[in-house]
Amino acid sequence: MRKVLKEHLQAAGDRKGETVQILIGLIHLGFGSVLLMVRRGHLGMLFIEGGVPFWGGACFIISGSLSVAAEKNHTSCLVRSSLGTNILSAMVAFAGTAILLMDFGVTNWDVGGGYLAVLTIFTVLEFFISVIATHFGCQATRAQANASVIFLPNAFGTDFSIPSPAASPPPAYDNVAYMPKESSE
Repeated sequence: MRKVLKEHLQAAGDRKGETVQILIGLIHLGFGSVLLMVRRGHLGMLFIEGGVPFWGGACFIISGSLSVAAEKNHTSCLVRSSLGTNILSAMVAFAGTAILLMDFGVTNWDVGGGYLAVLTIFTVLEFFISVIATHFGCQATRAQANASVIFLPNAFGTDFSIPSPAASPPPAYDNVAYMPKESSE
């Protein structure tokens, strides 16, 4: 598992991917707040009305934080939690991108078009970072699951000069499931 995580560190460049996830989450929260303030009229953008920048930003921050924690402490629980939140972040980023692209048709470009364009770029970036982090998380959990288990029997006695009794061979097995006893009557 550490080998896979070490490869992940080299590929991601020492937690840059996870840091970017956290920053994208903060950007979503910030731009979402600005778009919430500058929208005009009761007909807002679906992106803002659905709260995508807020729950998406929170999801991205949690996902990035768990990824950083999983790299620092290589526990199974953290790696699996990071994997789960990265899968969730990929789905949220995909849904957010779809909603943003739908909003491009109904947005007043004087007010929120630039913000939507920037958020679309960051949401697509978050999608790819989440997918890559999910790939490495799957490799880490698979490597951990395929790890060999070594069984070391304990010696309870210290007197090794006593010979052990000869072990009897295991019983012979055949394809008969039940052999009735012959009755002596």
